[in-house]
Amino acid sequence: MSDRNARLSSEQVRELCSQVVHGVPVDLDPEDYRHWMERGDELNATVARALRRPLLQLVRTVEIPAIGPFSARECIKITPTAERETAEVVYGFLGDDLKGLIEDKLEEPALAGTTLRVHRLCKPSVDGPIIAELGGESVAETTFGQMDQFLKLQGRPDKAVWYIFYIKVNGVLWAVRCYWTSPWNVEASPVAFPRRWCEGRQIVSC
Repeated sequence: MSDRNARLSSEQVRELCSQVVHGVPVDLDPEDYRHWMERGDELNATVARALRRPLLQLVRTVEIPAIGPFSARECIKITPTAERETAEVVYGFLGDDLKGLIEDKLEEPALAGTTLRVHRLCKPSVDGPIIAELGGESVAETTFGQMDQFLKLQGRPDKAVWYIFYIKVNGVLWAVRCYWTSPWNVEASPVAFPRRWCEGRQIVSC
């Protein structure tokens, strides 16, 4: 596992510089050449931005219908074995923290539908930078009702998949992770907890 705090060696920097040089087009317009030669700091900043991978990549949007009053405890619960073939969403495991969050969680009805965004995490990160990249807590935040509807729309995936929702309970924002291993397993941790999500996880937000 690579050390995220490690720095490139001098040899690695030279190799990367060589690759950047090879990318300079031989047919560059002379006016563009003069523009960049007169703006070295701007050129350096442009190259630096280009070399850093984006944190999130938007992969799709999902339309969620209007939701009536939603009791998280009544709707998000282990699906009995006898009902798993026909249930719209199959819950197989709920973490202890998640159970505590939904115990008395009754959400007000949403009179209009919602468009949820699904982003792919392009590199490992803790929650803070992800939330900031999404546009802040007010934009990142979803509800248990939206989560439940979203999972219903996913059907039964043919491979393992992770979705992370940011849901506020009693003024505290939690990262609620849903991962499909046939059925859905759902756990939660406060965003203040320094959990580092792996590249490839999918973040669902408003």
